[in-house]
Order: sequence, then structure tokens, then C-alpha cells
Amino acid sequence: MMRKAKCKMKTTIKFILLITLLFSCSKVQRFEKDNLQEISPRSKSIALERRTTLSFIRENLALQKKKGLADIFREQRIIRFSRENYSGNKGIHLLIDQESRRKGIDPDLIRAIVRVESNFKVHAKSKAGALGLMQLMPSTAQALQVKNVYNARENIQGGVRFFSYLLKEFDDTNLAIAAYNAGPEAVKRYNGVPPFSETQKYLLKVKNFYAKYRRM
Repeated sequence: MMRKAKCKMKTTIKFILLITLLFSCSKVQRFEKDNLQEISPRSKSIALERRTTLSFIRENLALQKKKGLADIFREQRIIRFSRENYSGNKGIHLLIDQESRRKGIDPDLIRAIVRVESNFKVHAKSKAGALGLMQLMPSTAQALQVKNVYNARENIQGGVRFFSYLLKEFDDTNLAIAAYNAGPEAVKRYNGVPPFSETQKYLLKVKNFYAKYRRM
């Protein structure tokens, strides 16, 4: 009887252990399933973010190949150039716009001339004695009835009036720019842009700045 009771007890214990083990396995599986469901959306989000980043990089690389690094650097220089030249000279630019349009001249061309002549410095004075924003010589300022060359409005009015006269005189923008630097007599004498190094460099600078201002 004792042996049968012991066998029965052993069987019962084994059965209880088996049920406990099965229950534990079931719990572990359920835990893993729940956690995988929680992790899965986050994994998808990370994967999507990575794909988006890679796509952005590929697109930018393709754009760089298409446009060329030179174009990208040129655009960056133009942005930096515009910030430097427009930041503290808003009043001067407004005067340039007003006076240029009054004479039917592209304001960006006058802007380029002012940039080369004085770099937008109202009290600029050259070694040759040219004065103000558009670097008027005293005799030219007097002929143009500019009373105060260091007054921004008067200087721009006089300079624009003089450049307007040169455009009508030569009917050519390049010749008018050259004449603004070397004088109209020099352009007439050489029947074109004078062969002076300073005038030729001046013409090139004005045209370069003009192109930059037009792209803004």
C-alpha cells in the first residue's frame, strides 16, 4: 500500500511540474509576442527614417553632379555677396532704384557702377580727386549742378544723369561704362573702349557685378 501511495505521489508531482513548465513556456511566448509587436513599429520607423535620409543624400549627390560643384559654390558666393552689399545700404539702394528708373536705366547697372566706384561709401574720395558714391570729379559735379557731392541723393542724381547722357551719346552700354571711367573724349579718340588697363579692368568689374545683381 505504501509503495502504491508513493508512486501515486510521484506521478502527481510530475504532472504538476509538467503543467507548470507548460504554463511557463506559454507565458514566455506571449511575452515575446507582445514585445515584438511593440518593437516592430519603432523598427519600421527607424528603417523608414534611414531610407529617407539615404534618398535625400542620393538626390543631393545627383543634383551636385548635374549642376556641378562650381555652380553650387557660385550660388553660395552670390548669397554671401548679396548679404554683404544689401545689409547696411538699403537707403542708397532705394535712391539708386528711384533715380535709375526716372532715367529709364536698369538700376542694377547703376548699382554695379556704384559698387566699383565707391563700394557704397558716401564719403569716398579717390587719389585723382573723384568724390562720393558715384565718384564725380569736381568739374563734372559742377556741370551737373551737384552742390554737395557727399549728399547721397545729389551724388546719385548727378551720376545717373551723366551716365544717361553717355548712353545716348554712344548708344552702347560697354562704351558708356568705359566713358564713365576714362571720359567720353578718350572713347571718341579710340573709337571704342580705350586700351587703358584700368579702363578695361573697370569695364570687366562693372559687368561682373551687374551680372551678379541681376541674378539676385
